[in-house]
Amino acid sequence: GKSVASQALATRLCAIRLSSDTERKRAHPFAPPDHHALPAIAYSRKAVDSHYDALLAITRRVLEAGYPVLVDATFLKQRHRVSFIELACAFDVPVFLLDFHTSVRQLAERVRKRAMDPGQSSDADAAVLVRQLANEEPLTPDEAALTVAFDTDVPLGAFQRATYWKPLLIRLHPETPVEHAVRSDTTH
Repeated sequence: GKSVASQALATRLCAIRLSSDTERKRAHPFAPPDHHALPAIAYSRKAVDSHYDALLAITRRVLEAGYPVLVDATFLKQRHRVSFIELACAFDVPVFLLDFHTSVRQLAERVRKRAMDPGQSSDADAAVLVRQLANEEPLTPDEAALTVAFDTDVPLGAFQRATYWKPLLIRLHPETPVEHAVRSDTTH
């Protein structure tokens, strides 16, 4: 649900979406991604840290160019979240952590279905899901203040409606009347 939802949100916000799964599969920036499964070493702590550093560098370039950016990644580790929050603060742009959640059963079903699609960039399988759930670091109080929660156990069409994104739209545009922020299903 996270990737489908983040794609819909990026379109709504006219933002550039950086997918961690896709960027991990590029030999270098802007190269087409290789959708073959990566070896286990690509998911070692060192490789993951390096990958988040690369995502941060791309994010910096997007912000330097003046575009809004949405980074689609799991952000399980606090050290990774902090670096992106600090980058947003350095550019004086709003930053929010989007907490996409659903039941473990639904997560497992989505991973199973995605694994059957050869065009997917994600290498996640049931074992990866279990490892992610076991290694997720809780949000700090400061991070929790930046968090907007979304239930992704909804029909996929819900991601296209402004009402689904209402909690975030209100925080992004506090000066806009709530009715206007969600009344129109056009992009913001």
